[in-house]
Amino acid sequence: MYSAYCGSARPLPHARTRSLGTMASLGHTRAVCLVMGLRLTGFPAWWLRRTYYLFQMPRWDRRLRIVLDWTVALFFRPDITKVGLQVERQLTEQMLRSPVSKNRAPTA
Repeated sequence: MYSAYCGSARPLPHARTRSLGTMASLGHTRAVCLVMGLRLTGFPAWWLRRTYYLFQMPRWDRRLRIVLDWTVALFFRPDITKVGLQVERQLTEQMLRSPVSKNRAPTA
């Protein structure tokens, strides 16, 4: 694309990339990774993964906020919240079953 933009008729060389590794989170403080031939599991892999993604953030003030949030989260259990959608589901089913006339607007 660049050579066409500059007026050159030469084709661009193919880009060659090589994977540096793979990382996967398995939950709270657990992960697995294979980075440059080094295999890690558990907390060290989790820490390495978090550190990598931390340095993908654009500014240092944002990174600091993220580090503080992650540090606080280490000392507490994950926050699990159950969202009950039964009422919304019943209203949706009721609206789908009842015919809506063309003259009146649907009510929620």
